[in-house]
Amino acid sequence: MTLSDAPEPWVRALRHAVRGGTPDAYGDPFTMRLYILDPNGRPVHVLDGHSHYRFLKDGFRRFVLRTDLPYQGAHVWTCFSPWSDARGDIPVFLTHLKGPSVDKVFTSSSWEEAQEKHRRVAEKAQRVLPAQKS
Repeated sequence: MTLSDAPEPWVRALRHAVRGGTPDAYGDPFTMRLYILDPNGRPVHVLDGHSHYRFLKDGFRRFVLRTDLPYQGAHVWTCFSPWSDARGDIPVFLTHLKGPSVDKVFTSSSWEEAQEKHRRVAEKAQRVLPAQKS
């Protein structure tokens, strides 16, 4: 999936991770489910908007990974999407590979899986993507 095809909550989470900022409160509580991560990186559904905001302010950045691939002109970002659709979508961790010839988003269901996927995507991108001309 490309970023342009990704659901809005995913795009928003990745945008905030890339900017290095804290995601702002987002969504209508009647159509969105709010999630935080416990200290071990497991998603926890919360009904309290204040708890969600505190997580976004204080805890979100602990679960962001970034790998720069300067020779390929690419970046790999991994973060948690703290929102999901109220229809029962499960919260996901997102890994985004962005470069001159690639724009792909991968999902993981756990922080451990997301860390491993981030490592594999970065390693493969470094091997496969062409070097940028200086």
